[in-house]
Amino acid sequence: MPKISGITVLSAIKTAFADMEVIVITAFGDEATQSKAMQQGAFAFIHKPLDLEEFFSLVERALKVTKRPRLEPSRH
Repeated sequence: MPKISGITVLSAIKTAFADMEVIVITAFGDEATQSKAMQQGAFAFIHKPLDLEEFFSLVERALKVTKRPRLEPSRH
């Protein structure tokens, strides 16, 4: 992303939605960036090109651990 880093986006997401799991996908990430992302709460950090089987497995695992808010019934 030319004007904002993935770490900045991760931080904003985790601030706004603390219980949301975030999978960081990058073409240029290094070990330092991966470490920083994981310290800031990333669920996973993967490199492009994606292994779709690995990606879908990560998404499935992330969905299982995400705390979903309870929806209140509509009063209409």
